[in-house]
Parts: sequence; C-alpha cells; structure tokens
Amino acid sequence: MHRQNILDDIFDEVGTGLRNGTYRISGVSYNATTVTEDFGGSSNKVFITGVAYTDLIQRDNFYTVGEGMAGLTVVATAGSSRFEAQTGPSGGYSLEVAAGTYTVTFSGGALAQPVSFSNVVVQ
Repeated sequence: MHRQNILDDIFDEVGTGLRNGTYRISGVSYNATTVTEDFGGSSNKVFITGVAYTDLIQRDNFYTVGEGMAGLTVVATAGSSRFEAQTGPSGGYSLEVAAGTYTVTFSGGALAQPVSFSNVVVQ
C-alpha cells in the first residue's frame, strides 16, 4: 500500500515523520522505528495555521514538544467575517478562511489576557 500511495499522481503533497526509540508493550521493551506518512492534494482553500506555544522548555523562539498551549480560542476577523477555532492538545490550530487581511486573536486557556496580531495577510 505504501508504494501505491507514494507513487499515486493524485497526491501533490507528502509529509513523513520518523521516530526511533524504545517502546514498551505489556512489560517488554522493543527498539523500533515508527514511520508516519500523510498524503494530500492541492485545493483552492486557504488557511491560517500555526502552533501556540510558551517557549519555556528550550527558550529558542521555536516550538518544542511540551510547550504547546491547549484550549486557547483563536479568532480571525476581517470586516464582518469571523472565523474561530480552538488550539488542540499540542497547541496546533487551523482556520479555513477566505483570502484577505485579518486580525488574529488568541484568548482563554493559560493566557492572562488576549494576544492579537494584525495585518495577517492570506492569499
């Protein structure tokens, strides 16, 4: 199935993840490698996506596992248009929007006050 999927011309985008490690199942440890593959196609839809994170583990201005902020409300507004989503367990979010210029506001969860970004351009 892997070969059929990766060579199928209906997929425009392929993402892979690889992780090595020791996995414990029923008290037995196994050295193993896990591979994940995601396949997708192009569309005319546009999104505002990202990860809300604290940067408290590595302090490197980059997302590190464990820094995600779950349960935030993410709202994108442009004129009378409003799009809303919640951040997931690792802080990820995705809003399907129309092309335009937005103000994106994060609120709730562990935030003491809302945080906004203006002039977010989506084409």
